[in-house]
Amino acid sequence: MSLESEEGFLLVHNMMDGPPRELDELAYVGPGTYRVRVHACGRDIAPHSRADTPNEHYLISVWPAPETPPTVHKQTDRYGHEVRARETKR
Repeated sequence: MSLESEEGFLLVHNMMDGPPRELDELAYVGPGTYRVRVHACGRDIAPHSRADTPNEHYLISVWPAPETPPTVHKQTDRYGHEVRARETKR
């Protein structure tokens, strides 16, 4: 996916707690367009509950590049399938 950072800031936020402290600023060359790739695993372990120990793990890659249509490499988790099905019904 492509994201435009007009101000030169690009942060990842946790839905419950805000940005994780261990993640640096992702728009590392300032304002502009960036490509973002997210790899997730563990999404089907406990998708509908808040766990004390995180089950999901993410690898986020960001690099400056011109805007390009999204590319989906693989969608196999059941939870993601549920979310995409809800979005389609809207």
